[in-house]
Amino acid sequence: DDLVANSAICRVADQLGKLTYGNGCDFRGNFFLPTVLRRGQLVIAVGSSISHLARQVVLELEEDYGPEWIEYSEGLEKTCARIFAEVPDELERQRLVHQLTSPAMFSMVRSGDTEHWRSQMVAVIARIDSYQEKSLDVALEGETT
Repeated sequence: DDLVANSAICRVADQLGKLTYGNGCDFRGNFFLPTVLRRGQLVIAVGSSISHLARQVVLELEEDYGPEWIEYSEGLEKTCARIFAEVPDELERQRLVHQLTSPAMFSMVRSGDTEHWRSQMVAVIARIDSYQEKSLDVALEGETT
């Protein structure tokens, strides 16, 4: 860990347009790698030129975003995929996604109130299913006329 040599290497690499990774309080590189917290489909990346700082922030985030977020985020991904594939109206799609990602939903997930956030997700899925039924009704109606 020769600071003078590291600084010189980073300077030359920068002049050549190359990426250099620096770490610590004497950061000399031109990029850094984030520290990542994964909870299913939820990925939180924290970046800092001081990797220990990013690690500490992620440790604190682990308390706020525990394993309960895995099931929620995976269910959310599947439900949103259906929303965007099956709900024709853009404003309705936005409304449904906002309903599933509201502060109230986050509060339910965070508090471990699985039953209530699941029921909210089931209600949205039922709403999506109603679009399928309407589409089928319209198609059948068109065939009979």
